[in-house]
Amino acid sequence: MITVTHQSTCREIQRRFCRSATDYPGFSFHFSITCLQYSKISIMSIEPLRQFFSARAYAVVGASPDPTKYGNKVLKWYIDHKLPATGINPREVVIYGVQSLPSVSALLNESGAEHISVSVITPPRVSKMLLKEINELGDKVKGVWFQPGSFDDATLDAARDGLNVIAGGRCVLVEGENGLRAVANL
Repeated sequence: MITVTHQSTCREIQRRFCRSATDYPGFSFHFSITCLQYSKISIMSIEPLRQFFSARAYAVVGASPDPTKYGNKVLKWYIDHKLPATGINPREVVIYGVQSLPSVSALLNESGAEHISVSVITPPRVSKMLLKEINELGDKVKGVWFQPGSFDDATLDAARDGLNVIAGGRCVLVEGENGLRAVANL
């Protein structure tokens, strides 16, 4: 496995390797390239996923009734996996037959769940305001999964200590299956 620290370097190595692989007809090459980005977020291990998916209910902040939006796709992913998910949308629209709620606090009050996990699909400025609410809820929120594009450094700095934060370009649509398997293997 080749590990590098910059996206353009990843592409360069892949291009060189693929070009050299064609120099060896009849041989099959298998390779994996992992691109690491330096940030405050460490490479995701299975434990944050396990913790996130051990919640009793899930909130999808930024849920949308528009099927072309990721807020809709993420909510549908939870529903398709038969997880108790509710859309959080200040307009309180109905999405996939489920009434959305205006806030994460409203979901905690309505669901009666002791612990929830939150997927965030909002612009970073909205995500930062959301973190204020989540920080006030304390241990009732097990984890927050910032979908790509929903956070910046200031947003991540606003997270309280001890909060399970998943970010760094990871998406529940891609990594969610691993988290569900991790919980099933407890």
